[in-house]
This record gives sequence, C-alpha cells and structure tokens, in this order.
Amino acid sequence: MGVSSTKVLLLDDDDVLRRRLERQISAQPSLEVVGSVSDPSKLPTYLDFLQPDVVLVAIELIGLEKFGDPSEWSRSWPRTKFIVLSPLPSEPFAQRTINAGAHGYLHQYAPLSVLLESINAVVSGEVVVWPRVSDRRILLQASESRPNADLEPYRFSGPELQLLTLSRQGKGITAIAEELHLSSAEVH
Repeated sequence: MGVSSTKVLLLDDDDVLRRRLERQISAQPSLEVVGSVSDPSKLPTYLDFLQPDVVLVAIELIGLEKFGDPSEWSRSWPRTKFIVLSPLPSEPFAQRTINAGAHGYLHQYAPLSVLLESINAVVSGEVVVWPRVSDRRILLQASESRPNADLEPYRFSGPELQLLTLSRQGKGITAIAEELHLSSAEVH
C-alpha cells in the first residue's frame, strides 16, 4: 500500500462479518487492513504492534463489555480512532459509546459508502453517528420504502462537538449550559 494509506484494524468475533469487512476495505486504494482480530483480549497487542489509524470494533447484542471500555482505548492509544459497529440503533447506547471515547458509532449493516466515508471522517477528526439516532424512525421508514437508498452519515457540528467534549470531561448539564451560553433545556 502507499505511504498515505489509512491503516485499519478489524475487531469482530464473527468470522463471516470480519472477512466481509476485510474484503470490502482491502479493495479501497486509500485503505489498508493491517490486521483482523477475533479475540478482544489480543486487541492491546495488535494496537501496540500495528499502530492502526482506525479500529472498527464490531459488537453483537452482548455489548461492548466484552471489548473493553472506549475511554481506555482513547487514553491508551490517543492517535487511533475507534468506530463501533453495532446491531443496536439505540440512542442511549450510541451516546454512551461516543461519550466514553469512541469516534464513530455506525449500524453494523451501514452501506459500504457510509462506512468508508466515516473512516475518512474520523481520521480527519470528526465524530460520526449513523444513522443519526434521533432520526432513526424516519430513516427506518425511508429504508423500508427505499431499501437500496444510500443514506448519509451524520457529522456533529462544532457546537455539538463542544458539548460532547464537555460531557466527556464529566461536566453536568448546568455547567455545560453555562459554558456554551445555552439553556439547560437546549443541552438536555
């Protein structure tokens, strides 16, 4: 791969999904799959040795506990961006995952174009959530009426990123509202 390629590490305990992701991502000239891990306990070794730019962490219904704490990932490997792929379009789970330090939260069956765009976005410092969880009912209805639609990922605005950063720092709604000159209702 070229010097400017984005190094991607895959973590997924489902062999079929992991191989599918590996094939799809490897086909992209600007991306290089540097590793594929099925055992979460080996993730730290792979991160230290391979130094990927992005880790795609696919989780099943058992949840993130099996893969560790995203806040630990971000502290231990600050240069690496983590995108969680989940079968759960759950707003609280997405919010907790992003607040804990993940850089992206996507539904595991997001279209390939959304996944690729999201990888590029997090490498550029953006936080990405797809589908935009607050609009998931609309997206579900749209996808039912247009099953092949390629929906765009949601990118947080500057003020939204500020709010998430303050939340990650442990500040409460009142403190965030004061710092951003918003009402508590706007923050909540």
